[in-house]
Amino acid sequence: MFVLIFFTVVLAFFLYRLFAPGGSRHAQPLPPGPKPWPVVGNLPHLGPVPHHSLAALARQYGPLMHLRLGFVDVVVAASASVASQFLKTHDANFSSRPPNSGAKHLAYNYQDLVFAPYGPRWRMLRKISSVHLFSGKALDDLKHVRQEEVGVLAHGLASAGSKPVNLGQLLNVCTVNALGRVMVGRRLFGDGGGREDQKADEFKSMVVEMMVLAGVFNIGDFIPALEWLDLQGVAGKMKKLHKRFDAFLTAIVEDHKRSGEGKHVDMLTTLLSLTDDADGEGAKLTDTEIKALLLNMFTAGTDTSSSTVEWAIAELLRHPKILAQLQQELDQVAGRDRLITESDLPNLTYLQAVIKETFRLHPSTPLSLPRMASESCEINGFHIPKGATLLVNVWAISRDPAQWSEPLEFRPERFLPGGEKPNVDVKGNDFEVIPFGAGRRICAGMTLGLRMVSLMTATLVHGFDWTLADGLTPEKLNMDEAYGLTLQRAAPLMVHPPMATNLREHFNKPVNSPIPSHPATIGGQDQSLSVVISPECHGFWYDAVLVVPAVVFVVYLAFQAKKNVIKLSNGRSYIMISYYALLWVASLLNLAWCALQAWQCSGGKEVAWNVLSLFTGSAMLGLEISLVGFLLQEDYASGVEALAHTFLVSGIVVGVDILLKVIYVFGFGVPLFTVGIGSTYGVKWGLWLIHKLLLTAVYGFILFVHFSKWREKLPPRPAFYNYIVIMFVLSALASFGCGLAGIGAGFGIWLYNLTDICYHTLYLPFLYVIFLADFFQEESFLLENAYYSEMKDAGFFDADWD
Repeated sequence: MFVLIFFTVVLAFFLYRLFAPGGSRHAQPLPPGPKPWPVVGNLPHLGPVPHHSLAALARQYGPLMHLRLGFVDVVVAASASVASQFLKTHDANFSSRPPNSGAKHLAYNYQDLVFAPYGPRWRMLRKISSVHLFSGKALDDLKHVRQEEVGVLAHGLASAGSKPVNLGQLLNVCTVNALGRVMVGRRLFGDGGGREDQKADEFKSMVVEMMVLAGVFNIGDFIPALEWLDLQGVAGKMKKLHKRFDAFLTAIVEDHKRSGEGKHVDMLTTLLSLTDDADGEGAKLTDTEIKALLLNMFTAGTDTSSSTVEWAIAELLRHPKILAQLQQELDQVAGRDRLITESDLPNLTYLQAVIKETFRLHPSTPLSLPRMASESCEINGFHIPKGATLLVNVWAISRDPAQWSEPLEFRPERFLPGGEKPNVDVKGNDFEVIPFGAGRRICAGMTLGLRMVSLMTATLVHGFDWTLADGLTPEKLNMDEAYGLTLQRAAPLMVHPPMATNLREHFNKPVNSPIPSHPATIGGQDQSLSVVISPECHGFWYDAVLVVPAVVFVVYLAFQAKKNVIKLSNGRSYIMISYYALLWVASLLNLAWCALQAWQCSGGKEVAWNVLSLFTGSAMLGLEISLVGFLLQEDYASGVEALAHTFLVSGIVVGVDILLKVIYVFGFGVPLFTVGIGSTYGVKWGLWLIHKLLLTAVYGFILFVHFSKWREKLPPRPAFYNYIVIMFVLSALASFGCGLAGIGAGFGIWLYNLTDICYHTLYLPFLYVIFLADFFQEESFLLENAYYSEMKDAGFFDADWD
C-alpha cells in the first residue's frame, strides 16, 4: 500500500511539473498573469469581449502578461513600449503564425497571405501583392476607379430622399465594387446606382461572419484533444462558410478564364499569368492560392475600410463642432461645386487628424492577428518560451492613459501641430497607434485602406448634412462594439443624408457608370452569389424525420376516429371526451410545428416563422400539460370540476412561459426577430431554453411527488410514469442542448436537434398508447381495468364490449 501511495504521489508531482501553467525551468521568470484554471487555463478570463478583458487584466498585472490558454502559452502586449519590443526588436522571431482553425478551415489550409507560415511561399505572395496591387504606381493608376465608385455611392445617397439608410451596407457595396474592379475588372454588386443590393448585403453578412468566427478563441486550438468535439461549433460553421466563399471565388476565376485573360487588365489576370512562374525563379502559383489571395482581399480589404468610415461618421455626428470644422476645411480645399478627389487628400490636414483619431479609438483589428515565437527569447527581463502565441492589444494601447491625455475622448487636435502627438502616424512606425500592425506582417493593403477610408469619409462629410434616423439625438447614439476579428458596430448606423446645398446642382447630374456589373456565370446561370447564399436549414432528412411521423399519427387517429367517437358518445366522462378532443388538437398543432421547420428555409419568412413558432410552442406546452393533467386524474369519470382544475394548471404554466419570454425579450432588451451573426443564437436559444426548462420542471415535479411520501396522492399507473421519466430526460437534455447552442457549441445544436426529433415524434403517440393502456389492460385478449365498472356504469361501453 505504501509503495502504491508513493508512486501515485511521484506520478502526480511529475504530471504537475509537466503540465502546470506558469512553471518555468529558466533563469528568467514568465511574465505575470492571472492564475489559470485546471485544463482550460485562462480561457474563462477572456470574457465575451476579449480586448476589453485583456485591457482590464493589463491594468492589474502590467503591460506584458502571460496567459495559459488550454495547453498553449500566450503573451499579451498592452503598451507601446512592449509592442515595439515584439514587433520591432524581435520582429524576425515573431513573424510566423500559430496553428489555428480559422487558417485551416477558412483560409484554404494556410495557403493565403494572411495566415501563411513565414517562409519562401509567404514572401512570394507578399511580393506579388506589393508589386502588382499595392505599389504606389498601381494605386495611382487605379485611383480613378476608387473615385468613380465613391461618386456612385454619393449619387446613391443623394437619391435616397427622406428615407433613412444603413450607411454601413452602402459603404460595403462601395468598397467591394471598387476592389472588384481592381481585382477582377468589374463590379460585383449593383447596377452602378449606389442603391442597396440584397446580394451585397448577404455578402457583407458572410464577411462579418468570417470575421466573427476568426476572432473566436476556439477551445480546440488550445486543447488539441478536444478539437474533434468542436464544442463551440466553430469549426463546423467555418467549413460551411468556406464552401460558400469557395463557390463564389471559383465562379469568378472560371468565368475569368473562360472570357479570355487578354481582355482584362486587372489583378486576377496578372495572378493567372503567374501560374507557371510566380517569382521569376520557377515557383508556381496554384488556383487555390489565387482564390486564397482573392479571399484575403475581399474580406480584409472591404469590411475593415467600410466599418472604419462608419465609426468616423458616427463620431463626427456625436461631435458637431468637429464636423463643422472638417466641412469648413473641405470647402476651402475642394470648393463648393465638385466632389473630393484623391489629389485633394494630402492638403486636408484636419481630415488626416480625424482619420487618425478614428483609428485610435476604433482600430479595425482590436487584437492583432496572433504571431508565434520561433525561438525562446527575453523581453523586459521575462522569458518568452518557444512556440508561445503573441497577441498585441491594439485597442488597449491606443487608449493607454500613460500615452494619451483623456484617452476616451474623440479629439483630432491631438494629431495637429501643437497637439500631444503631432508627428505620430498609423503606418506602423509609431507604436502608440498601430491599427494596421507593424513589422514584417504589417497589413499589406495599408496604403489602399488609408486612401479608401480618407476618400469616403471626406466625400460623405463634404457632400451631405447628416442627421440620425428616427429623431435620435447624437448623445443617445449607440457606440457599443460587436467583437470579432474586426471591430464592428453593435448597432448599424442609420442616418438621413440630405444633400449639402453647395453640391445640390452637382448631384442632379446623371452618374457616370461606365463599368456594368457582370455576375459570374457557369453554364449560363448566375453563380456570383446564388450558389453561396443559402438559408440555415436543417436539411431534407431532418424535416422528413419530423414531419412524416406527425403525418402518420394524424392519419392513424383519422382511421380510428369513427370507432372512438362512437365509444365516447356513449359515455358520460368529460375527462375522456376532452382528452380525446385535445389529443386531436395537439396532433394537428404538432404537425403544423413540424411543417414550420421546413418552411423556415423559405427566404423572407423570418418574422412570420418566429411568430408561428412561438405561438405553436406555447400552445403545445399548454396542450401537453393538459393531457398529462388528465392522466393524473384519479377518476376518469369525474366531472367539470376536475376538468377545470386541469385547464387551470395548464393555463398557469402557459402564462408563466409567456411571461418569462416577455421579460427575456423586453426586460433584457433582446430583439425578438433578428437574423444575423450572434443575435440569432442568443435570441432563438434563449426563448427555447425557457420553454424546455418549464417542461423539465413540470415533469420533475411529478416524479418528485411520485417518489416522495405523497405518492399516494397520485394514481398508480406504471405506464404513465415510464412516460414521465422519458419526457423528463428528453426535456432536460433539450435544455442542456439549448444552453450549449446559445453559446455557439456545435454539440449543443446536435443534442437539441436529436432530442427535438425524439420529442415531437414520440410524445403524442406515447400519450395515446398510455391512455389506452390505462383504460384497457389486455392480457391474453381479456380486458381488465381498475376503472372498468365505473366506466360501464357511466355508459362508456356498449354491448359489443361485453
